[in-house]
Amino acid sequence: MEIPILFQDEDLLIVNKPPFMMVHPWRGGPRGEASLMTVLKEQTGLWLYPVHRLDRQTSGVVLFALKSEIVTFFKDRWHSEEIEKRYLTLASGALPVAGTYDNALRNKKGIKQEATTTFQPLAFFDHPNFPATLCDVAIKTGRKHQIRRHFSRHMKNIIGDTRYGKGKINDFFREYYKLERLFLHAHYLRLPHPKKSERLEIRAPLSEDLAVLTKELFKEDWQELLRLS
Repeated sequence: MEIPILFQDEDLLIVNKPPFMMVHPWRGGPRGEASLMTVLKEQTGLWLYPVHRLDRQTSGVVLFALKSEIVTFFKDRWHSEEIEKRYLTLASGALPVAGTYDNALRNKKGIKQEATTTFQPLAFFDHPNFPATLCDVAIKTGRKHQIRRHFSRHMKNIIGDTRYGKGKINDFFREYYKLERLFLHAHYLRLPHPKKSERLEIRAPLSEDLAVLTKELFKEDWQELLRLS
């Protein structure tokens, strides 16, 4: 497997992660499954420092530093206004207008942490039993499973989410639309370059499985739906 590279220079490597791949090696991961870092090291011959991660089923933009000090640069800014992170997701039910979810989320220790998720509806799947809304989502914090937990808390579960979602809804989209995973894709990242006085805007094409599903549900390409929003 060759990982699509979205941007590369002497400081950064930004890629489009396929679904069903851990960002870095993990003992609890599926046996025999190579991590994104492992595959990229073989592909590029570079030593990589992960700046952030996506869940295994989530596809899209992942940023690696090529020098350890650059990790610190981004860690200090990752949840600031300097960096914008946007995702495409399919949520159950109708979301007719843009909105914000800002309820606090508990961490592993049970401590409540502030969390803010904003969303913009792009298209509506009008089904009598299983309606759904395609959304462009931005997170201003980075809590574990933040988007999934926020949407679930408001009864707008992410389609394909087996942990926070609804089994009947997931079964419908699996049976009739062959959706075998969480519909969540990191499609956009805006960030300052750590060494140059410029800002980078990175866009990751939607993975093939989600792109096909989007076209089938909404009769439009996902890029066109984003453009019209």
